[in-house]
Amino acid sequence: MTHLPRRLAQAGFTLIELMVSLVIGFAVVGALLAAYMAAVRSGAHTDAMVQITEDATQALNVIRTQAAMAGYSTVNGSTFAPDWLGRGTPVYGCAASNFGSPLGAAVEVPVPCTGTSSSDTLEVGYVATASNSITSGTIPLNCLGNTITPEPGSAPALYVNDSKFYVDGATSSLYCYPRGGAAGAPLVDHVEALKITYGLSTQTPPSPSPQITRYGPAPTTPGDNDWTLVNSITICVQVRSANRVQDNQAGNNSLATYVDCANNPVTNNDGYLRRTFATTVALQNKL
Repeated sequence: MTHLPRRLAQAGFTLIELMVSLVIGFAVVGALLAAYMAAVRSGAHTDAMVQITEDATQALNVIRTQAAMAGYSTVNGSTFAPDWLGRGTPVYGCAASNFGSPLGAAVEVPVPCTGTSSSDTLEVGYVATASNSITSGTIPLNCLGNTITPEPGSAPALYVNDSKFYVDGATSSLYCYPRGGAAGAPLVDHVEALKITYGLSTQTPPSPSPQITRYGPAPTTPGDNDWTLVNSITICVQVRSANRVQDNQAGNNSLATYVDCANNPVTNNDGYLRRTFATTVALQNKL
């Protein structure tokens, strides 16, 4: 009978060797899991930033397009006077407050602002034509995509596009209330705040050089002479992600800090990603 050498009969792994192997295995799995979770979080942050940027771009574009046209006017074929002549200032707004009642009041005869709000409001008006507006047939459309009713007694028909922009804090959406509309409607979701800063001159256009000499919030009253001195509008929106994408632990995530529209650093640990975006519009029809 042949016997295996004692050394071969006892060949195998010792308990210490097995424990070391398990520790190494767990370390490798842990590293792979951490890398996977980091990739998932990075992907979520990237998707959130794309969504935030798209929402901000859409919100700024819709307001900027309207604001850039403020005060535009056709020329009356009979009197050769601008159709906007005598209609008052084409820009109005409220600083940290809401539009007064009735909300359907025209920009030419605005009502005092009311209440308090974390956002500003902006209203702009201009004569809408087939060349500066999207139309249905030959009739211009308002900010909600509905046809504009011609001004009473106008011949030929005169269409005034008058849009009120504001943020609904309950739904975090940018709204627009058009001239003659029954109610406002949301345009862009995930917009938490709207901040408007006006560039004002010291002399009323069409003076030779209506240079902007100061910037500030909306003048306090509808009849304030400063409304006639507005030559630019800076629009800032604060937009948040649609879903929570970061840890809800205070001090644990640098992405929780952002700069608001007043240039103040803000930290919010509710898990949503937030960013602000701004653009400035020169009122070409007043320069």
